[in-house]
Amino acid sequence: MFYLHLSNKTENLLRQLTEVLSLVENRDPFQPEFFLIQSQGMERMLSQSLSQRFVSWCNYEYMLPTRFFALVADRLGLEGGPEKYAREKLCWRLEEILRTVSGEEFSALQSYVGGEGSDMKRYQLAVQLAYVFDQYQIMRLAMVDGWEQNRLSSRNNRSAEIYQMKLWNRLRADIGHSRHRGVFLRDLLMLLRKSKSFEGLLPKRLSVFGLHSMPPVFLECLQALSAHCDVHFYLLSPCQNYWADQLTEKSALKQGDSSGVGHPLLKSLGQQGREFQNMLLDVNISEEFKSFEDPANGNDPDLLQQIQSDLLRGEPGSHYLTAETDESLTIVSAHSPHRELMILRDRILYWLDRDATLELKDIVVMAPEIQSYSALIPALFHDIPHSIADRNPAFSNSCITAFLQFLQVCGGRFGWAEVLDLLEREEIYPRFEIAESDLAQIRHWVLSSGIRWGVSAEHKQAMGLPGRSECTWRSGLDRLLMGYAITTDESVCGVLPYGDIEGGMAAPLGGLSYFCEILERAERDFAKNHSLLQWSEIFFNYIDKLFVTGSETADNLVELYKIIADIGQEYGELHTAAVSFDVISAWVKAATSEKKSSSGFLRGQLTFCSMLPMRSIPFKKVCLLGLNDTVFPKNDVHPPFDLLGDQFLEGDRSRRSDDRYQFLEAILSARENLYISYVGQSIRNNDTLPPSVVVSELIELCQLYGCKNLTEEHPLHGFSSKYYTKQSGLFSYNAELAGVAAGILESSREEYPWWYGSVPQEDPARVTIEELFSFYSHPQKYFVRKILGVYLDSGTDDYGEHEPFVLDSLQSYLIDQHLVQSTDTTHQLQKMQLSGQWPLGAP
Repeated sequence: MFYLHLSNKTENLLRQLTEVLSLVENRDPFQPEFFLIQSQGMERMLSQSLSQRFVSWCNYEYMLPTRFFALVADRLGLEGGPEKYAREKLCWRLEEILRTVSGEEFSALQSYVGGEGSDMKRYQLAVQLAYVFDQYQIMRLAMVDGWEQNRLSSRNNRSAEIYQMKLWNRLRADIGHSRHRGVFLRDLLMLLRKSKSFEGLLPKRLSVFGLHSMPPVFLECLQALSAHCDVHFYLLSPCQNYWADQLTEKSALKQGDSSGVGHPLLKSLGQQGREFQNMLLDVNISEEFKSFEDPANGNDPDLLQQIQSDLLRGEPGSHYLTAETDESLTIVSAHSPHRELMILRDRILYWLDRDATLELKDIVVMAPEIQSYSALIPALFHDIPHSIADRNPAFSNSCITAFLQFLQVCGGRFGWAEVLDLLEREEIYPRFEIAESDLAQIRHWVLSSGIRWGVSAEHKQAMGLPGRSECTWRSGLDRLLMGYAITTDESVCGVLPYGDIEGGMAAPLGGLSYFCEILERAERDFAKNHSLLQWSEIFFNYIDKLFVTGSETADNLVELYKIIADIGQEYGELHTAAVSFDVISAWVKAATSEKKSSSGFLRGQLTFCSMLPMRSIPFKKVCLLGLNDTVFPKNDVHPPFDLLGDQFLEGDRSRRSDDRYQFLEAILSARENLYISYVGQSIRNNDTLPPSVVVSELIELCQLYGCKNLTEEHPLHGFSSKYYTKQSGLFSYNAELAGVAAGILESSREEYPWWYGSVPQEDPARVTIEELFSFYSHPQKYFVRKILGVYLDSGTDDYGEHEPFVLDSLQSYLIDQHLVQSTDTTHQLQKMQLSGQWPLGAP
């Protein structure tokens, strides 16, 4: 039987879930309890809530819909699962097929993938085609069925449909005409609709929690499954009435409806909810359980409660708030993401200071993409226990980050800065027996030996440049090694020994040499095309050579190994043709960026996470960052050949509708405060920048309640006097910035010199022209370095990743001095060329 549970609060749905589970008598502990969810965050919330409710909570299965239906099909003996039609596998199959297509119908594809960079363009096209084919199987099954009968269905994009039909049929033939996802679900649906009994094969109960949208075929399968087991669908609904007919103003005008009845936010944000409510009308629901709760509850409500209450009724109320501002809803305009986090930190401390019962676990901070804030959060919230969820492995896993950096270096010019940045990673330099204290010395060697870019003369020649060895890693290492071996200032076999290496520096020099040898070998290997299986083996080889294996890096390396193993094990047999390094490195980057971990979600700390669909988890304080114009909601971008864009059907996914509904759910999930922040002021000229359109719509709604000054405009700096005067209404808990502000506000202050102290007075008899230029170009730097002996930086900012082509005045003077003082000008010129001091191309 199909049971529908409705509420505007997730807590009420959880209570209904626990009541359903409590009613089960003599439950078999060996039979798992099945849950259908859409996110790992919902899984964690359910597990924590149910473990608190029951003395013992175990033997449960949380599954995504596709995985659950595959399990059901396997239990019912339906063979031939759709694994071969997974999007990642389709991508590589299509890439190989695109190599051999010909004919007039493929002329547009051949024109695109031809010319320079054809390998990369072909791969990128295969990625896009695999994505739309993956969607067609579920959302356009009738069209795909027609393709197999050579029947077209598109009216507006027939040329694109023709070559997609040909590609699909070719794909089906290569796979062997096994069930794809659409046929698999249709066959499962037909099997479940039979009157045959499946007792003992299917779970006794299925709980669907946290889903507010799904393809129609999924809902049909759940309906058919309800004839054999109980299906409990727990749906969070913002409105207790039927609201699927509340259209946006644009849609209402198209349909000639000018009544204006309904709630503005339900109209503008609730498209996904309206479509799903319409889909539920076709479901045979055995019984509905409603547990709606009015947030206003008859008391004097605050602004947030009034909005939630009016959403529940489906229309804006006539309640008019007397105050122009309300702490339950705060909208903050800042100058940058960094300032957003600084202001948020003060707000969180303010909440904790005002409410002794508030805990950090009661606060959630969400952003459209939390990854853009993840580097700033640890620095600004270092003294507040927090966790960051939804980061992809490319940033959260240090070994994967280092390996991606290695691939980037090998695909570039091998500039001295990017190579040393890779070597200086703590996951890599210990592998070459280099100590952290040796890194500064190695950087000095590299720069002073003339290394700038390029592995060798052959590497430059392969890039279409003159094959000169000056300023390459090979020429610089030859100088360093020769300087370690012998002590002379004359060239030996065309190599000028480097004269500043001591005998005790053998270990770091050897480690640098071995590291560069690996890079040189990688440059040669990556210049060739290899099959996927070969690329997997090659990458494994370099991972073993680059990384230290130990307990600290074990887990990170395992995750990296798994990603690289998929290249050969999952896709090696599907795609046997050789691919270029650019293609395989793009695949690795995509594979690491698509995966996101929710390991930092709901850990009893302040939670930072991304705004993901179907994660309507309640918190006392809900904070939304980065709701900037053009950033949120995202736009729906369809490739020109995407046939889904021809006609939008109920159940079709829309990124923009997803984001809008997430914002509506965020409003529903806030129990006490909703905090919204965006970059609303230019950091360059202080011009006003608009917020996201959903924020503007919320502000317009709040004006109906009389709240006209909701947006707080914060100054550029945290030490602004506005934070420490009562008139502004702003505040700060930062004692250090308060001290800075107090110093600025002092009406009379003395001018203090920037340095105190004394130095021995010296009157040098001679001053070199180099010292004179250095002093007049930057007197303070000269004083700190030459007089005080303090070096505040490594001095590497002046070294570019290119050969010297033009010398500045000081360099020209020094070279002229060397030539004038030399008795053999030709010999001296040769030495300067070998050391990389002489500009290339100069006579």
